[in-house]
Formats: sequence, structure tokens, C-alpha cells
Amino acid sequence: MSANDPDDSSGGAMSGRVGEILLALGRLREQQIMAVLDRQAHDARRFGELAQILGYVTQSDIDLALARQRSACGNNVLVEFPRGADAPLIDPDELGSEALVAVRSQLVHRWFGEDPEQRALAVVSTDRGDGRTYVCSRLARLFADLDEDTLLIDADLRRPSLHKIFGADNSVGLSSYLQGQVPQPPVRAVPGIPYLHLLTAGPPVEQPHRLIARNEFGRLLEQLAPQFRAIFIDTPPTAIGADAVTVALRASGALLVVRKHNARLADQRDLVQRLTDSTVEVVGAVINEVP
Repeated sequence: MSANDPDDSSGGAMSGRVGEILLALGRLREQQIMAVLDRQAHDARRFGELAQILGYVTQSDIDLALARQRSACGNNVLVEFPRGADAPLIDPDELGSEALVAVRSQLVHRWFGEDPEQRALAVVSTDRGDGRTYVCSRLARLFADLDEDTLLIDADLRRPSLHKIFGADNSVGLSSYLQGQVPQPPVRAVPGIPYLHLLTAGPPVEQPHRLIARNEFGRLLEQLAPQFRAIFIDTPPTAIGADAVTVALRASGALLVVRKHNARLADQRDLVQRLTDSTVEVVGAVINEVP
């Protein structure tokens, strides 16, 4: 999504449009809005783009305003990320890049702030095929697009796949480090994607849940947190083990991914309850429309 998004205001009445939303969010002052509108009188570019040129807002601010605009118009691309177990789901008509950019903006403002304890986020779901790995990897890529150092960790030690997605070597990875086989976590830059880094799962191990439950995993996240603005952690489905809940506990936060038309509400509520009972903050939930 860019400042040239077609939903961006190109002038006229400000009600419900980008300028008014940015004002309500505290990202713009009234004098700045007037300055942008004055500029628009002789510059055909859109409001958001001009506000950026004048140095009043960032692209992240624009993304957030556009997401709020769509939500207000009833398109249901994004809702406020919830706090607690009774949270509604984000239900975009199609979970494409545009919807994920909106999710990224909410995460920037509601989770990945200055608190070093809010650097990591576990992406969880109940079943395989929910699109959890896709959402996790796409969000990491979108954060890297903000020129922010971003780390993607494959904590699915049962059936890892991130090394296949990025064409990375998996002979050494998370499992190697947690077993003390390497002195430093084997984090590597992803070629061709600036600011994105990857820690693959590593070779398969017996009893992966016991390995992921070790204190070393928590200490690893503490070690990596100061080096990255955002750490996304892919996990195995909760239907086959407690790994994901354990990872989310270490990360302190979780993003739930649900497959549209193929999810039992009772299962999702049970997972959210398990997470909150473990003192994990459920930052939000995404419904993924996959075939």
C-alpha cells in the first residue's frame, strides 16, 4: 500500500478521510492539514503523499490511516487488534498483500514498540493448512520493507518449511543451537531482501517439544531482541502438540491465524484461552482465506 492508494483523500471534505483520521490519531495537527491542503491547490498529488513530502507523517502512519478508513467504510479489511480472550477476528475478504500491510501497521503501533519485551511474536494456529507459515513469512518480509531489521525464526521443529521458502541451508539451525552444537545462533541474512534475517529450524530432533521448552530458547530471544525491531516466529499447529503455546509464552505475544470456512470456533476459543492462561497476550487474529 502506498500514499497513492486509491482510497487516499485527494482533497475536498475531510470527514472520514485520511487527514481527519491522522488528526484523530495524533499524527497531524490542524495547521499541518491546512498546509497540505494549500499545497494540493497547485499540486495534484494525493493528501498522504504530500503529507509525507512535507515531513509530517511516515508511510506507516498512512498505512494505519487507510486501514482505519476502510474499516469505517465497512470493507472489514482491518479491525482494532484486541486485548484479551474475547477478541474479534480480522476478516479481510482476501488476505493479500494489501490486507497484510494493514496488519503490519497495527502491529507497528500496538506491539512492536520501544519495549524490548515486545520484540517477538509467535504466529500460531490450530491445524496444518491454516496459512500460518505464509502469514508469518509475509509479515516478516513486509516489516523488512520498512528498512527495519527483522528476524524470522522457524520454531516448527516437527515439519519446518521456511528454509524451503527462502532457499536456505538447513543443516544448522535453531535445533543445533538449543542442543549446544553451535556457540552462536546461526542467524543469516536473506539474499535479495535487505533487512530480513532467518533462523531456520535445523536438523530434525526427537521430542521437539522438550527441546523448545528449554530455558535456552527464552534466553535466545532475550539475546536477539536488542538486535531486531521485530521477530516473527513460525510454530507447529497446536493440534499436534504444545510447542506453539510454549513458543508464544517465551515470546510473550501471539498472532492467531484461522483458515476461513474450515475452523471450529470452539477450537479457536480453546486456543485463545490456553494462551491467555499462560500469560500470553493474544495481539490479534487473522482469518486466512485459502482454498
